[in-house]
Amino acid sequence: MYAWYAEHEHDEGVYFINTKLFKETTIKAYGGPDMTIKPFWYLAASPSYLEQIGVDIPDELVQEAEQGTRVYLLPESLSASETEQMKDLLVAARKPLDSNIVTRFMENPTYEFASYDAGKELFTWPTDAEAPVTSDGFVIALITANNMVYFESESLTATGLESSQIKLDERAASSLLDEEGKVGICGSVSVRFATVGNYIDGLQKSLKELFALFGIVLAVLAATIVVMVMCLVEVVNRVSAREISVKYVLGFGTWGLYRREILFVTIVSLAGIVVCAIAKCNAGMIVGVALLVISNLAITIASRRRSAAVVLETVSKE
Repeated sequence: MYAWYAEHEHDEGVYFINTKLFKETTIKAYGGPDMTIKPFWYLAASPSYLEQIGVDIPDELVQEAEQGTRVYLLPESLSASETEQMKDLLVAARKPLDSNIVTRFMENPTYEFASYDAGKELFTWPTDAEAPVTSDGFVIALITANNMVYFESESLTATGLESSQIKLDERAASSLLDEEGKVGICGSVSVRFATVGNYIDGLQKSLKELFALFGIVLAVLAATIVVMVMCLVEVVNRVSAREISVKYVLGFGTWGLYRREILFVTIVSLAGIVVCAIAKCNAGMIVGVALLVISNLAITIASRRRSAAVVLETVSKE
């Protein structure tokens, strides 16, 4: 895939694009505990994409990137100390480690840093509904096939909007892909490109299947709980027939007749909900609440249907 991109990176409509939010934990992991840099958005992009979105890059920087130099654009709003820390962080985060793909940069690591006006809002390519769609203050890495590190070159086949790096516009897709949206990269091996629309449709389909499976599991659990509760009520009616009959004649309601059983079912269900809450399992909490309601409803319905029958059976035996 790297060889394919290196061959087509200058074709019209072929872009290298990947964004990442460097959070405080990531900054500390790469830069150490003394880092004072605030969280920031990182954009690794080809010169063609930066040109398309209106980020002006001097020609000499593009040439350096083409020759294998790692070129970074830092917001000019950074202070001198922040700039030095940012340089150290970027070098540490993208070191030229061993790889099957050796680029010019990995053979002779060199870096170039330049400042730019980072006030323009850029697209973040978000997949998280809570993430901002656009943001400013991006740190930009000018990426070419010659200055990639293993982190980029070996991830060119990654999937999904968040992880993918090679992106094609309609013109490039029509000229480089076959009718199935595939491109051959090595013998019989091919890579399929999906449109953003198809990707989202796939996510929606996956979600529908997930909800359907969740619904089936919940229905099976509900049916099991109902059967178990009805069996419990039936056992209590058989064992405590006289007590149930007397209480029923005296006008006791469901709570008075089956207090112990209701408490047992409720406590067990609440214990399950608490365990799911501790484990931070939202699905388990939802199922627990649903089963709590269903089990108590089953006791109420079963008691109303069977209590009168128990009284009649007890009277007939007496």
